[in-house]
Amino acid sequence: MSDDLDVTADGPHAYSATLRGRPLRVTVAGSTLAALGLTGVEEPLAVRRTLEAVPAGAELGDEVELAELGALVPAWRELVVARLRS
Repeated sequence: MSDDLDVTADGPHAYSATLRGRPLRVTVAGSTLAALGLTGVEEPLAVRRTLEAVPAGAELGDEVELAELGALVPAWRELVVARLRS
């Protein structure tokens, strides 16, 4: 885990995060979880694992959907699912 990452729940399917000192809000669409084959219980970990894999210097808005973050990570689906299943 990274010391440069903090994630807390911020409502249903939403998380407040600080990534490398930058605050942002991450939302998770049900369709994103379904596409990953994950359940709601795995949602917070999917957010954390995705944020850990976002490349340094990636341009992020103040609010971003999980799939948008995933688009920044090579082999995102495989990476997140594999890390959650191991």
